[in-house]
Amino acid sequence: MPLDKIYSSSLKRCLHTTEILLGDRKKTVVVEEGFKEINMGVWEGLPFHIIKELYPDEYEKRGQKIETYKPIGGESFDQLKQRVLPILHNIIRESNVNPGLIVTHAGVIRVILGEILGLSINEMFKWSVPFAGIIELDRIKANKWVCNMSGCLCK
Repeated sequence: MPLDKIYSSSLKRCLHTTEILLGDRKKTVVVEEGFKEINMGVWEGLPFHIIKELYPDEYEKRGQKIETYKPIGGESFDQLKQRVLPILHNIIRESNVNPGLIVTHAGVIRVILGEILGLSINEMFKWSVPFAGIIELDRIKANKWVCNMSGCLCK
């Protein structure tokens, strides 16, 4: 598939995935700091069952207001949107005929899909975002999109 532009989160796991996806193709990758995963602060790297055990009140607050809840030292989904959406809108504005590729994280993907499909973060958490999965978005008209989610690439 011809790719017009390739964007990747600056985190190593996305950069490595981008290398795998590109293979021998010589393409410039735009490393985008703004596409890093949501900052979970003191919760960073902890599985949710441990977070629930160590921070039960905070975990409950997050469940009640996931858009605005911010873990200590972290960021909320509203803040993530403020970081991601301006970059997304620039990419859409600059896109040419050939498709582009964005390699990023589940939280960022939920924000992007929520924006394009007009869904809230709460609604986006009803969707499963598979690790190493592909989500194909096609713009059919100015503000009309088709979304196709395929399974995991790592089978």
